[in-house]
Amino acid sequence: MDTNKAKKPIFTYVLIALIVLLILGYIILKTQKDKAAQAEPSQEDITLMDDDVDTTQEDDIIPADEITPPTPSTPVRPTPGTSAPTPQPTPKVDPKEEQFRIIKDIVSRHKGQLESKYRNVAAHQQSGGEVKITIYANPGKLASVEATPTSGNLNPEFMETIKANIRTWDFGKVKDKTVYTFNMSFK
Repeated sequence: MDTNKAKKPIFTYVLIALIVLLILGYIILKTQKDKAAQAEPSQEDITLMDDDVDTTQEDDIIPADEITPPTPSTPVRPTPGTSAPTPQPTPKVDPKEEQFRIIKDIVSRHKGQLESKYRNVAAHQQSGGEVKITIYANPGKLASVEATPTSGNLNPEFMETIKANIRTWDFGKVKDKTVYTFNMSFK
């Protein structure tokens, strides 16, 4: 009769340990999913709106006839009976598009930081909405940033938090003056 009493507490402890392990497994799985979602932003969250501002200056424009394609270091000599190979045109990358891609990559890498800041704010007060963020970048650094709520009830303090966070990002790879605008939803 004493052995039955001893088995009940052991069974209870084992059951509690299994429940704790299940809860820990769920938490770990959830954090991994959150990290994966932060690493790959959707196209709906980040929208490139380059029609709003013209960032080119007439001094920056180089006529196409002044641009020379790179020449190979060793000339290619045709063998007898064959013709000289025709050089394949190299696709030219628009410098403006390249700058947008660089800034878009920076935004994609840091978007999780902004979402984390929002979760901290949302834990204390109920708020949400969409924000239009405009980044003004100079070569190698951030010139300024604007954060404007377009919908919802996000407070001005949160807008300042967004701007302060973006000011900490590294824009060292940006080579030209660029204006990049994107929208971000906070729910």
